[in-house]
Amino acid sequence: MSTVKALREQAKSYGLRGYSTLRKPGLIRLIAEARTPVFRERVARALKTGRYPALREDIDNPHKKAQRIRELYQLEDEVTAALRAQKFEQEIKNSPRKWLKILRKVYKRVVRHGFRKEPLTRAIVQEGEKLLGESEEKGRRTITWKLFENLAGSVVDIIMPKVETLQTAFYLRFGYTYQLRNLDNGKVMLWQTHLGGSPTHAAARAWLQEKDAIRLDMDRVERPNTKWVFQRWVQVEVKAILVEQPLLGQGLLPDWLRNKKGMYALDTYDDNLCLFRCIAVHQGARPDRCTEKAIELATQFWGSNAQQVQVLRAVEFTELKKAEEKLKLGIRVYEPSEDGIWRLIRQPAHYEAVGIEPMTIGWYGAHAFLIKDIKKLARLFACSHCNQQFTGAWELQRHADRCTKGETKVICPGEIIERPQSAYEKAFYPNTNASKGSIDWMEYESEKRKLHIHHAVCGHGGER
Repeated sequence: MSTVKALREQAKSYGLRGYSTLRKPGLIRLIAEARTPVFRERVARALKTGRYPALREDIDNPHKKAQRIRELYQLEDEVTAALRAQKFEQEIKNSPRKWLKILRKVYKRVVRHGFRKEPLTRAIVQEGEKLLGESEEKGRRTITWKLFENLAGSVVDIIMPKVETLQTAFYLRFGYTYQLRNLDNGKVMLWQTHLGGSPTHAAARAWLQEKDAIRLDMDRVERPNTKWVFQRWVQVEVKAILVEQPLLGQGLLPDWLRNKKGMYALDTYDDNLCLFRCIAVHQGARPDRCTEKAIELATQFWGSNAQQVQVLRAVEFTELKKAEEKLKLGIRVYEPSEDGIWRLIRQPAHYEAVGIEPMTIGWYGAHAFLIKDIKKLARLFACSHCNQQFTGAWELQRHADRCTKGETKVICPGEIIERPQSAYEKAFYPNTNASKGSIDWMEYESEKRKLHIHHAVCGHGGER
């Protein structure tokens, strides 16, 4: 049974649209609707040309079952290849330079290995987007870029433009695959290596340069033993894992959100001061005249002058605690969604003792906005850790202070923990405060007097 991820990759390879928001039944229906007309056309062509005899004649013959299954698989491969070829043709029309890349790739393959022995349909099914030199796969929290050519040199300049387009905090993982050849028997194998993840996204270029230098160092190529030698690069894979730590900077809100009552959107400014604008409006500034106050707050936070503040980066989600400490203001953060559920993703620091009420903001995409009245915005709330839902904001805030956030707490009081006693053990071997010395003395006296003295651990619990 195919997974949702596999079905989305299949729909993407066919060039279909609107598959990212569909669930599994919708994906299966979308793929089936795309394959059906191509399948019918291939079957009609096979009937005219005389291909696939086991599917056309004597279909009930049990002796041709294996041939019939094999021909059916070949027909399915032809349908897949035709759909992917249509996607490649459309991409080539949009970008003619990609056709030159494909021709160059085919030329290198012919020079190195000669002409293909397998059919073109199987090559398209097996390689897919490798013919274009690179691919991009998007998941719920990950984006993976794969490069298949120009791997003999550095790939940092190819990857960094893609990384710089990300609008949320992330960390990277770097991996690569190369081909090894055995000197004794000539066999080849693929060897895959992963070099771990990056600590932060701020130094992404320096980290990628370091890992790419390790990849290009031939003295550090891993192999099973000295009989295997490096032959060629196969692919380089860089994966960006998106975390729930947005950059609170600029960006327009969608219409379904910015037209709600009970909030200030503050999304019409072309800078990275939206968090400080929210604080300025919360402290009494007008929404249309909050720039001067926002620059003053940003200068206080970053410790730089007003000219430098306007070109600095946006505040990260993890830096909100630092902003609370410097500005002496609690910040509560909600994350809205189109289904009407608002998730509480951060509780504020408590400054109520000094008479400062916490500020409530929301973030969507790369933008922060100020919430005046959360009751006018939402009717359903949810905890971002345990996904428990509430109908009131105060109920969610009370739950957030008690939520374990998915963590398992083990309490060790420093006492010896023993297995509970059974009823038999409680009767004949009860827990007692008698010391070992006193029990040994009673055993000694009973042996000396040649009689039995019952005590706590003698085993005769019923005779006491």
